[in-house]
Amino acid sequence: DLQGNNISVIYESDFQGLAKLRILQLTDNHIYTIEKDALHDLISLERLDLSHNALTAVPKRAFKGAPALRSLQLDNNQITCLDEGAVKGLTELEILTLNNNNITTLPRDMFAGMPRHGMRCAFRRTRLRAINASRLAPYTRCHSPGQLKGQNVADLHEQDFKCSGLTENAPMECGGRSLCPHPCRCADGIVDCREKSLTTVPSTLPEDTTELRLEQNYITEIPPKAFANHRRLKRIDLSNNNISRVAYDAFSGLKSLTSL
Repeated sequence: DLQGNNISVIYESDFQGLAKLRILQLTDNHIYTIEKDALHDLISLERLDLSHNALTAVPKRAFKGAPALRSLQLDNNQITCLDEGAVKGLTELEILTLNNNNITTLPRDMFAGMPRHGMRCAFRRTRLRAINASRLAPYTRCHSPGQLKGQNVADLHEQDFKCSGLTENAPMECGGRSLCPHPCRCADGIVDCREKSLTTVPSTLPEDTTELRLEQNYITEIPPKAFANHRRLKRIDLSNNNISRVAYDAFSGLKSLTSL
């Protein structure tokens, strides 16, 4: 049980060798990224709770190495994007909850290979725009919201997943150029996250980002290699935050950076 701490990153070696671990509780932290193969040795893991964190995207094979996973809870994050391979290989998965995120659409093959006995999914208050349920098990039923509870997901229509007042936005792609961290604004290489009450550095940015505005937030630390995947960055503004810790390699790889 690691809930209620200040964990921000799940590193590849954090749970190495814990082959008998069955339950991992990581709620109420500041986790914004999970490194590739971070769960590699957790072959007995049945329940993983990552709710109430700062995840913005769930990348491909994020949970690779945990084939016995039955319950995956991702509620109350800032997720805008799920890669179609995020849960690939989780053939025992029965419960997936994504309540209170910023998801507008799910990949067409998101649930390919899910268990035949059915799976309980919850998308309450996710702003989900559409879902293709053709590959879900025939007895997969909605758990929430209330008006959809108990209904067969395969029988629902696109309109059933639309929230009132939702505007049509182009779907985002995990790791793609169009991925703008919620609730920031992105245009012409500038990612504007000023005064958005952020507590962590965004884990995903558009590929063409050259300027990152993070001033007037509540960011407390700059983690290792926080911007390593964004070598085009020329300017980063972190003024007026609550930063007390900066990793020694926080800005490594930023050869184009001219203003910090």
